[in-house]
Amino acid sequence: TIYSYLNQRSTIYDDNDKKIETVFTEGGNRDNVPYEDLPENLKNGIVAIEDKTFWDHHGFNFVRMAGAVKSSIFGGGQVSGTSTITQQLARNIYLPDEKSNRDLNRKIREAYFAVVIEKNLSKEQILEAYLNTIYLGFDSYGVEAASRSYFNKSVTKLDLLECAALCALPKSPDGYALVKTYNNGSVSVDDSNVLVENASVQYVYNGDLKKSKERRDLTIRSMVDQGYLSQEDADKAL
Repeated sequence: TIYSYLNQRSTIYDDNDKKIETVFTEGGNRDNVPYEDLPENLKNGIVAIEDKTFWDHHGFNFVRMAGAVKSSIFGGGQVSGTSTITQQLARNIYLPDEKSNRDLNRKIREAYFAVVIEKNLSKEQILEAYLNTIYLGFDSYGVEAASRSYFNKSVTKLDLLECAALCALPKSPDGYALVKTYNNGSVSVDDSNVLVENASVQYVYNGDLKKSKERRDLTIRSMVDQGYLSQEDADKAL
């Protein structure tokens, strides 16, 4: 299965069942959440902003792939902005060492693996796997880890605006991260942005969130345009 390729974090307890520490390897700060437990606003929001044809395509969008080929031919071989949710999942699982490559060869391999995934998993299983594996900044892989990192609660408890905030992150997870971590003294940080500080590390609210807010607002507007959300609920969130 998809999850056999992935690590989850482990929690260590003492003999009184009190949590002592959470440990994980690189890419393993994740807890998988079943599809039915994920908020509808989260599932709808990620489809609306990342891949509006997700429920209809068979792994990749033919129009976008044609654009990728054209871009490769006339744009010096670089390809970007063409991946469906299934392609992103395929890249994260099967091509992790090639993420930085933007050539057509990687895009074709990505599309191939996406088709294989679509033939073997339901759309619900694909979306579940995607949401449980996508990197969302602040050393958080998957929506459960990100929700606990940013909001200190399970993803199952998120409201509309919090769901939209997570949906905004995949495009630029480190740039849009709601919180960043810096070694003390490594950068000049406004004191009002420091959330927690210890002897070696500062946890800092990302004050440069204009683009993240724009992406979050776009997510909400896209949910309205695609019929996932009423204009009244969108206006309240915005």
